[in-house]
Amino acid sequence: TVLQCAKVLKAKTPQFLWHVFVKRKQSDYFEDIKENLGDKTVVCQVDYAENFTLDTQNQIQAAHWAKRQVSVFTAYTWMGGSGGDGHSFGLVSNSTTHDKYTVITCLELLIDEIVDRMPDVGEIIFFSDGAASQFKNRYLLQHLTTMMDKTDLDLSWNYFASSHGKGIVDGIGGTLKRLVWMEILAGKRCASAQDFVDICKKKSK
Repeated sequence: TVLQCAKVLKAKTPQFLWHVFVKRKQSDYFEDIKENLGDKTVVCQVDYAENFTLDTQNQIQAAHWAKRQVSVFTAYTWMGGSGGDGHSFGLVSNSTTHDKYTVITCLELLIDEIVDRMPDVGEIIFFSDGAASQFKNRYLLQHLTTMMDKTDLDLSWNYFASSHGKGIVDGIGGTLKRLVWMEILAGKRCASAQDFVDICKKKSK
């Protein structure tokens, strides 16, 4: 009945209002910290793009049932001080597993790249969605402490509110996959993560 619907809506309203409050506060903090970066601070947003299916423009019928995929880990950094403009990153792998092990591997590569581009970096502030299998788990947070000891960097992690983790990294993943897909349509062969990377390097110069 209408009365029952009204009661259910009333019961859910506090939870919804709390969600909106958290989302707005996190969004305000994210924008504020990007605009007021310290000289040795980097803000980094990370996420996994949807896996890319390796296809061929002119393929035999049987190939339709044996398609492989590659995973694309995306990141964007806002750098203060000597870091200059922001930088986009795309780490491509033949492994399509999105778990704590692959995330930690990607983060170690990403941190090394950040340090190379900004040697005087002292702090990296990460932002991501709250996917439990990828980012929001105790294994990742424990490994952050290990990386802090190894790199002498201050590392912290922030999670966006549920269903509000979209951002510039989604555009990076979409752009990379579109570049490769357009080349495939033109007859280019892309059968592995290395082929994917080679095409992206050629088309994004």
